Amino acid sequence: MYYISMLKYLILSTIKNEKTALLKILALIIVICIYTLIMYLNFTKKENWNNIHNNNEKDMSLSEIIYFNITSLTTVGYGDIVPKNGNIRIVILSMVLIGYIITIV
Repeated sequence: MYYISMLKYLILSTIKNEKTALLKILALIIVICIYTLIMYLNFTKKENWNNIHNNNEKDMSLSEIIYFNITSLTTVGYGDIVPKNGNIRIVILSMVLIGYIITIV
């Protein structure tokens, strides 16, 4: 009887952890989409970024913004794309804080 109750506890805790993990992943995807939209509509001009990939010859592409948002939100931040503008830094700081909150909770 003890083993059955332990097995039941294990199964229930696994299901709960999977739901929590899926909710975190869903929250991260939603946040990435929102910040990608904000940055793509407002901050794509080459004057706003130091980008070692394209040497600031062209504006940021959507794929570069998605890459930047994912590395920033997961707090990896390789440093290959860096914002110059103070407004962008504020937006990114809020995104990183949301990433921390999602990770901690």
